Amino acid sequence: MLKIAILGAGYASEYYLKLLSGLNHNLIGICSRTSEKGMKVASKYKIEYFDKYEKMLKSESIDILIITTPSSNHLNAIQTAAKNNIKNIFCEKPVGTSITECKEVEKICNDYGIRLGIGYKMRFEGIFSHAKIMLDKGYIGDLVSITFCFFQTEPPNTWYLDDGVIRETLSHVIDLSNWYVNDKVESVLCSRRNFFGGKGEDRASLIINYSSGVMANINGGWILNYPFIPGRRNIIFQLVGRNGYISGIRPDVLNLCNEKGPQLVKTKTIDSIKAEFQDFVKSLKDGNSPSITIKDALNVHSIVENSLL
Repeated sequence: MLKIAILGAGYASEYYLKLLSGLNHNLIGICSRTSEKGMKVASKYKIEYFDKYEKMLKSESIDILIITTPSSNHLNAIQTAAKNNIKNIFCEKPVGTSITECKEVEKICNDYGIRLGIGYKMRFEGIFSHAKIMLDKGYIGDLVSITFCFFQTEPPNTWYLDDGVIRETLSHVIDLSNWYVNDKVESVLCSRRNFFGGKGEDRASLIINYSSGVMANINGGWILNYPFIPGRRNIIFQLVGRNGYISGIRPDVLNLCNEKGPQLVKTKTIDSIKAEFQDFVKSLKDGNSPSITIKDALNVHSIVENSLL
């Protein structure tokens, strides 16, 4: 039974608390800078509320710290945890607000011997992981082109608008694109728009050119009063190879079309947050690196920053 503490009391933290309650782990407590929200969440899940971060870190031995705060706080949270001898951290994406912050996180983890997991959960969703398996098995031949379309309603907090949709939302499909292609990026072109008045962009269209010649097109953003699409059918994608294509609608509509003709492929609907956390726990037990590493985060942030030039 692992001892787990959570920093942050927003939507993501409640999801983890609900998840962990069902996995029979020992929940040490939760810390939030907003005391009213933190105490409410702590009371709901019958765990201790800490008004000071370092107080929670020193309360008792912590096996895993989960960080669910806004990305602007991630670097400081990881640095403070490192100084308090926390060795295993699972941090929601993005790791930081810039590639400079991500590199600093990488240095901290290396200096303090921290195993860091990062919440690019979409790799664990059934539709995307199954598409990856088919791609790797050569069902459509060498990859030529990738397209993602990803729109959502306006975000719940204003800090999302300041961070921008590329960093906070489209980074998920940027990571998927990097995972599928597995190659260096040559160039990034981007068109951005701001309709909400925040500091960041709220709609964007990216073209990523990889060294292998694969071109990825990513289009998405936040739309005011956009419907909360049933079943989260908010991502449409297509992988085109030299021998056919794979297309899908999140979370479970997957099609394969090649020399054998079109066919519907069955996929499992997976709790991706549960899957990614269990993968992280398994990496700790096996002594391996997590499936998604700080190097992956740096690759995503490099594309994000190039798109904002």
